[in-house]
Parts: sequence; structure tokens; C-alpha cells
Amino acid sequence: MTVKVWDQRVRNYIQSYKLGYQITSVVISNDASHLYCAGVDDSIKSICLRQNQIDMSLLGHTDTITGISKSHSGNYLLSNSMDKTLKMWDIRPYVVE
Repeated sequence: MTVKVWDQRVRNYIQSYKLGYQITSVVISNDASHLYCAGVDDSIKSICLRQNQIDMSLLGHTDTITGISKSHSGNYLLSNSMDKTLKMWDIRPYVVE
């Protein structure tokens, strides 16, 4: 399947990304630099909109991800899945665990 980024000013899409699976949820970062996509492949892909490439995959669910949401601060993603779990992801750059 394809994710398209639209520019409302020109009323057309400006970039598209083929991910190869059905997408169930998409959210954009606070600074509009990344697009987070989740779907039936059980992972969340981070697409860097500046470099036009996937720069990170968040793995941990074992079934289709049905939704993702970004925290108000933009530092975390919350995902829910058909595997009956919720996961919170720290998406801040350069965080050491």
C-alpha cells in the first residue's frame, strides 16, 4: 500500500511512499520531519520526510497494529494492537537506555 503526503495549498500530493502492506494508522511528528505508519506487518515505520526514506522500525507487537497516537510533547508514541497490548515508544532522538 501507499502513503501519500498532501500539500493543501496546491491540493495535490507531494510525495508518496510504498510500504508493501496495508496501513491502519498514520501520525506526523510535531516538527513535520517524520511520518509514523503502522499496519498489518506488526511494526511502526518512521519515515524521514527530509531524506525520503525509512529511518527506523519499531518492533514489538505480534499482530496487526490498529492505532497509533503521539503524545502532546511529541516524545512518545502509543500503539495498540490486535495482540491485546498497548505499547509506549520513546521516539526522542539520541536517547540512551
